[in-house]
Amino acid sequence: MAVLVMFYGYCFYLSINPRVNSAYRLYYIDKISSSPHVDSFNYKLGEKVAVSYGSSHDYVGKGWSTFKAATCSINRDAYLLFSIDHQPTTDLELTVKAQGFIHPRHPRQAAAVYVNNIFIGKWEFLSGEAIEKRLTIPKEILIKNDLLIITIISEDRISPYKLGLSDDKRKLGICLDWLQINSIGK
Repeated sequence: MAVLVMFYGYCFYLSINPRVNSAYRLYYIDKISSSPHVDSFNYKLGEKVAVSYGSSHDYVGKGWSTFKAATCSINRDAYLLFSIDHQPTTDLELTVKAQGFIHPRHPRQAAAVYVNNIFIGKWEFLSGEAIEKRLTIPKEILIKNDLLIITIISEDRISPYKLGLSDDKRKLGICLDWLQINSIGK
């Protein structure tokens, strides 16, 4: 009887703390990835990645939708997933070319940016034109992490329908054209 109780206890422990790789966890458990394969997140530092219409979406997780002009956040939390090719020894810089979904009746779009659940900064967009934004990712965030999970939280999303622009009721936030992650200094 004691062995059976221990077995059930161990099964319960594994159900709460499954021993799975990061890609499996992100896709099946956390449900923020669009692929269960870790190779789809492989990223070489310095590579500029287009995320607009017709380009690769290997790094784009849940919370995004692709339009002809850009890939836009449609959920409050939108995820970007990267497996860095080596453990960085310096801070990293995240650069994006992005725009907010802006309209005269909705003149501002803001987003908080987190890396591996740690706040690294805030972006604010006051025009509908795509501009470059940069944030520093401290190297301490990346210690013992095989994946870099960037979460962009858009609180000010609004639908084109609500603005009288179209029948599209999806709430749009930040729209990405491309992104790049570089080492800062050496």
